[in-house]
Amino acid sequence: MKLFTAQHLSHAQLVEHARVIDMQIKKLDRRGAHITPPEQALATELKKLRLALKDRLDALAVGTRKVAYASAS
Repeated sequence: MKLFTAQHLSHAQLVEHARVIDMQIKKLDRRGAHITPPEQALATELKKLRLALKDRLDALAVGTRKVAYASAS
């Protein structure tokens, strides 16, 4: 899996990456008790990456709201 720097991606790209990561996590979760240790490690890393992406998206949303508020004032 290719890692990327979230700071250089657009909002739409971040949303798409989050969607793909969610799909990968769900695929691994469906394996249930049959998941191998390397797959479990991958699932853990994907979940961390998903959380980081969601944090970045939230930060962008807050920044957008601040800019919109400042320009409206």
